[in-house]
Amino acid sequence: VDRSMQFVDFHVVSASSKQDGYEPFAVCDRANKHTGWVSKRFCSYPQELGIGFFQPMHLRRIDILTHPVFVPRSVGVLVDTPESWPRAYQHSEFVGLGKVSFARPRQQAPKKQLRQIKVDCECTSLKLIFGECVDDSRNQFNQISVIWIRIVGEAASTTGPHDTSEYTGIHRE
Repeated sequence: VDRSMQFVDFHVVSASSKQDGYEPFAVCDRANKHTGWVSKRFCSYPQELGIGFFQPMHLRRIDILTHPVFVPRSVGVLVDTPESWPRAYQHSEFVGLGKVSFARPRQQAPKKQLRQIKVDCECTSLKLIFGECVDDSRNQFNQISVIWIRIVGEAASTTGPHDTSEYTGIHRE
């Protein structure tokens, strides 16, 4: 294991919506086990969470834990291009790395869903685009929820523009 890789500190800079009491910044708490961000009731899709880093980072893995019932169908992963650095999130240009699907919750004893997304890219911002919720009779308000996000990586070795064609996207196993 490369000791330089570790959980990366980040902050939520943007969210499409939120349910009162379930703030977007809750996904930053790696110790969180029960609450997190919940979209507003009957929100429009897709929903977006924007994540900012405190310095340019080389990302290796993104872990996303969802609520057992408020499950999105998918999440698209985009990162800002180095040419955008040091622009604010709202003015950055993003390149897509890929999309990961979530499974339909089991009707009996639903469980939280964890997706570990392997990536290999440098960025200062990350955009997560969540597709509409999975059909589930227990989700009366068509919401999605993310309990926490954990990001593994290290400080980027470069802080300036480079060729984004080197981005390898999402690694599927």
